[in-house]
Amino acid sequence: MTDSYPPPGPASALPPSPGLPAGPGSDQPFHLVTFALGAEYYGVPIQSIQEIIRYQEICPLPNAPPHLEGLINLRGRILPVANLRRRMRIETMMEPDPHTQRVIVVGSGSALIGLIVDSVLEVLTVPPEIVEPPTALTTPDYADYVVGVAKLEDHRLLVILDLGKLLAPA
Repeated sequence: MTDSYPPPGPASALPPSPGLPAGPGSDQPFHLVTFALGAEYYGVPIQSIQEIIRYQEICPLPNAPPHLEGLINLRGRILPVANLRRRMRIETMMEPDPHTQRVIVVGSGSALIGLIVDSVLEVLTVPPEIVEPPTALTTPDYADYVVGVAKLEDHRLLVILDLGKLLAPA
């Protein structure tokens, strides 16, 4: 069995992330929903998000890739759910707090997938002048799905993700 993600079917047809400007250097602002994975902060285009729900019981899938947690029933609709920590290979000593964990439902139409995050923080409009491209020191995989890194006023770094690329089959 191959380690493709997402599994074949509607979820693998996710389009490129809507709402992303051309990247650093563009004059268009980024409209992002921000979330935490461990101690790091990430943002995804608000246009790609269908809804945000509380973490719920997940039905595991045998022989699934390690980052594919399983399936949930969302109001009668069965959705695959991926663990973003595992997908992005984020290792941390901090265990996520089950009271703050959320599932961000992304995609459109029949191509929906849930993404487990440690917590959802806020909605931000990020001006392009504070966004820098991923550095050459990052791994090629990382650079493929990272649009840029924003330097926020409170000195936090916010990694802006392209979900279309992050969730594309390997």
